[in-house]
Amino acid sequence: MRKAILLTMGRSGSSWVCDLLNSHPEVRCHYEVLKDHEELTQSEKKNLLHQKLNNNKANIKYSIAKLLLYQLDEENLKSLILDSDYEFILMKRDPLERFISLKLAEQTGTWHLDNMLDEEVLSLGIKDILKGEYNIRDLINRIIEGIKSYWSKWTYKPHKIQIDPKELHEAIEYEKKMDLLLIDWLNSKGQKLSLLNYEDLPLDNDEKRDVLICETFKISKNSLRSSRQKIDWHTKEERVSNLEEIKTYLASF
Repeated sequence: MRKAILLTMGRSGSSWVCDLLNSHPEVRCHYEVLKDHEELTQSEKKNLLHQKLNNNKANIKYSIAKLLLYQLDEENLKSLILDSDYEFILMKRDPLERFISLKLAEQTGTWHLDNMLDEEVLSLGIKDILKGEYNIRDLINRIIEGIKSYWSKWTYKPHKIQIDPKELHEAIEYEKKMDLLLIDWLNSKGQKLSLLNYEDLPLDNDEKRDVLICETFKISKNSLRSSRQKIDWHTKEERVSNLEEIKTYLASF
């Protein structure tokens, strides 16, 4: 069984990609394995990742775990990379778009929209129950979350935010630093870091999107599905009140 870590920052579209991967019959993509486990030590978090990747059904040929870059400190992230035979895929998004999405989600409290009431999605949920992946309570919770998502979609209004340029700059610099470290660590063991860019995934062409994901993860071509929907289609000008200040600040570096 192949095993991989999907490395990313928050609001990079990685949960959507996990959805798509989980619709592939040979793939199991674990979402944020370390979410809600702040009580664990760094070493315990790393062990939890290993456990998730190695605990799969017999029909699964490719096990993937999602890891946000800041969930492990540099020492433990380095040892995870150097001391394992996992594949590593880094998912990226335009830093400004990612930061805007993060701040919008924090201020509105709306992180995702899910069309879980779709007939095809419900049939997938039932198949998951039959495979032992979920129980009926899980499916009911999915339906409840679907209803909440529809309500959020109907009531969603454009929300304008003001961005702290220094906070944005710190986020960009951290991401650059981690990118270089990842490349350096993997190069030292003769392994290449695979990249998946959010902007390369067409939102209006499922076939091209699926081909790119299957090629990136080196899995057999398949039609992929997700209940997740894009929440905000507004431009930067419509979403950020101090956009010109941000552009001027970023141009100074």
